[in-house]
Amino acid sequence: MLRFLLDLIASLILRGGWMMPEFVIRPRRFLYEPGLVMSTVFVGRQGVGKTFSMALELLEQIKAHPEQSFFVFDWSGGLINVLLLLIHSDTMKDGIEPRLVYDAMGGRSINDQVYVMPMPEFSEEFDPEKPWLERVEDQVDRVQRTFEAINPNLVERNPTMGGRPIKSLLPNLLLLANAVTDDGGNGWQLTEAIKLLNRDVRELARKQFGGKVGKAHEYFTFHFTGRERIDRELAHALVDVLDVIKSRRIRARVGYPNPGWTPKEAIRNGLIVLCDGSGLNNNHMQKDYAFLQLFHLVLDEINKRVPSSPGYYPINWVMDEVYTFTETPSVARILAHLPSEYRSRKLQLFLVLQSLKQLAGEENGKKGLEDVFFSFGNMVVYSLLDIDDCFTVVKNFFPFNPQTVKVTARREDQHDIMENRDEQLAVQAYQLQHLAQRECYVRRFQDEARMDRIVHIGRTREVRITASYKDVEALKDKLMLMRGVSLQRAEEMINQRKISVQKGARSPKSV
Repeated sequence: MLRFLLDLIASLILRGGWMMPEFVIRPRRFLYEPGLVMSTVFVGRQGVGKTFSMALELLEQIKAHPEQSFFVFDWSGGLINVLLLLIHSDTMKDGIEPRLVYDAMGGRSINDQVYVMPMPEFSEEFDPEKPWLERVEDQVDRVQRTFEAINPNLVERNPTMGGRPIKSLLPNLLLLANAVTDDGGNGWQLTEAIKLLNRDVRELARKQFGGKVGKAHEYFTFHFTGRERIDRELAHALVDVLDVIKSRRIRARVGYPNPGWTPKEAIRNGLIVLCDGSGLNNNHMQKDYAFLQLFHLVLDEINKRVPSSPGYYPINWVMDEVYTFTETPSVARILAHLPSEYRSRKLQLFLVLQSLKQLAGEENGKKGLEDVFFSFGNMVVYSLLDIDDCFTVVKNFFPFNPQTVKVTARREDQHDIMENRDEQLAVQAYQLQHLAQRECYVRRFQDEARMDRIVHIGRTREVRITASYKDVEALKDKLMLMRGVSLQRAEEMINQRKISVQKGARSPKSV
């Protein structure tokens, strides 16, 4: 026993204490602000307190940095509810609430009237700095990426009837739809693309507006006339793909021409955008589409930043158990690159998960989020139900200590029996699996270059909440009324769209 104590003291002195986590109770902050560009993940089973801890960390960041923008993508709405409770209970709430934007992605009923947050696919407000044609091409490409992501099996298993409608017919249809204007001079939206599958409507649009989009004009003149059987089959296949936008609330959301908010506005003004997917819990395909639309909108805006250019404020992007991203291979591959490639653009990414099994892995030789999960620099790990997850975490967290004794020698002429690596991992893994509620391990970076020692938080801090869920719901109503539009008004505007009759057709331009 004496030998064990001497070895332990020696290891602490010689190794600086790195073998054992630093034990902390109720810290105010989990993470170092300069290290947030290394990206962060909170992982733990349900009921351990990770959502509350994440909300506390966000609140401190929000209060300290009014110049920074926040995008919170919340699959279930739980994180948003907790964050609003904390904000409404904080002494600085009057300074925070003007920055809030609440996007009820499935609409919200207020005083017996439904309101939606308009988020059209095509709007000048998304890219006001670009010429019309360049803007339209970029936005069409974004929509195509979204539909490819929500239909991966359709595209891969049936390249002709699954891939061609999305990769070929859809983008040309959307180019032509953008060229069409109604009697008020307003352009068409994604909701009108299906109208162009009607041959008579498409021919009228092509003759009057095809000159603005030469690529689509050529496609519908020589490659897709609607007369061939394959054309009709492609059109029917695309109707099935676009079925996701036919529900009233999604149709109103993407069909109303003026967006309720834009990523550019949020980043410029330091807004806190809360995207709540709970209203679409029973419509997973619609939820996938709505989240992926916002994902590509925000990512495209971040991509406009010049890497390593000074003067940018950090962007905080939070994704709370958004399975659309972690389980969709094409999107998971994008997420896998964000921690390493977007530090230079000042992106501070936060992921919240229940299990490592939720992460999509390698597919067709391309690495997925599961393969590069530990490239996230900051990790807050609570109790995990899956013992394999526990082994994976402790293997990456704790070094092997060759001086750990399993059985002490009984006589002076004998040697102690030491623990091997697998035995140490097993002990640490089962300890992790049985952590108490609000107990966790934290791996964190002090800045981009320096990693701190592992921290063992015995219990997260207490916070006095004075607000109620009734206050939160009232705040959501107030925020939704500020930027949303009534479902009835949106439908009326969409239903009034017609093709304006031009006196003369324009000559096609090259795209």
